[in-house]
Amino acid sequence: MSKHAKNIIWGLLLIAVGAGYLGELFELWKFTLFFPGWWSLFLILPACISLLKYGIQFMMLMVLSLGVYFLADANHWIDFRLSVPLVAAVGCICAGLHLLFARRTKWYEYGCKD
Repeated sequence: MSKHAKNIIWGLLLIAVGAGYLGELFELWKFTLFFPGWWSLFLILPACISLLKYGIQFMMLMVLSLGVYFLADANHWIDFRLSVPLVAAVGCICAGLHLLFARRTKWYEYGCKD
């Protein structure tokens, strides 16, 4: 398939999704795409791919955790009153583990040179 044909297909798909959400915004029709919280996959999938490709990284674990949290919250799998302290506690534990086990030199990780 040529690049031009791919652009046409993606363009039509994006216009259809945008029109669907716009119609729902103005209460013209009911529009849902996939399932509640589907957009959290934009956080979950890249984080999983990065973890598999580059190994365990603190930021990718946090992005993955945040994506899973948003997905669970959108589908009402967790109770909001319980989830805020739980996320705060897990965040504190993750930050503490990161401080304990992080590399001492961060210049290589961020692409900076001495």
